[in-house]
Amino acid sequence: MKHLTVLLILLLLGACSQKAGRATPEGLNGEETFFMQEASVLGVASVKLGQIALQRSSTEEVKQFAQTVIDDYVVAGQQIRNIAEKKEIILHTEPDEEDESTADRLSRMKGSAFDRQYISIVLRDHQKGVDRFKVQAIQGRDSELKAFAERNLPVLQQHLDHAKALHGKLGG
Repeated sequence: MKHLTVLLILLLLGACSQKAGRATPEGLNGEETFFMQEASVLGVASVKLGQIALQRSSTEEVKQFAQTVIDDYVVAGQQIRNIAEKKEIILHTEPDEEDESTADRLSRMKGSAFDRQYISIVLRDHQKGVDRFKVQAIQGRDSELKAFAERNLPVLQQHLDHAKALHGKLGG
């Protein structure tokens, strides 16, 4: 709920600034600011869920995948934080309520049930991420954010493709 409220506020602020002919700090429009927040939240949540997977997964392949996701999001997270700092945007650095609830639910699971649920969540989140990053890579006006999206879109797509393959192997 908190996440939804924050996102709605960001959308409204973006709409207001566009109607008034103004942009947010450093010339960003509301959509670009929203993209930065979404990228940050996706990264924070993916790292947290990946850490749980390292502890709770029953298969080495899922653990290796989780470690790859963690490693990639640590790098992307630093990149988006650097951009945000330059543009004077404060990013979310903690999982939102929905992500916390998901993490709590996952942390109580184990074995093959955990693996299937974790991969299903990764599929859902990464499909949304790929869609958002594609839009930013194609339509983004800010050159740094556009480059960030272009650089990280193939990584997200690799995660999504790998998760799809794991989903099939796990009988999901």
